[in-house]
Amino acid sequence: MVLSGISNEENGTVKLLPGAKHPFEDGDYVLLKEVEGMLDSDQKSINDQVFQIKSINTNSFYIGDTRNYSPYIRNGTAINLKKSIKINF
Repeated sequence: MVLSGISNEENGTVKLLPGAKHPFEDGDYVLLKEVEGMLDSDQKSINDQVFQIKSINTNSFYIGDTRNYSPYIRNGTAINLKKSIKINF
């Protein structure tokens, strides 16, 4: 999913490009890649970070607190991560 923005707030909102729809559900995990901007005070990028999301609508979702990151500049993708579970028989 190609991003159009990430807000800097307690409930950071990720928005997709206009017309794009995500398949994510509440509790899914996403990995952010190729985002320009969004560095924390230690200059660590939001890229390669995993976030558990809460869906807002088909075009945006929350990733949690992003106030400690510099502003979003452009670009980025969100990749859905599948968590494996162990089933004992």
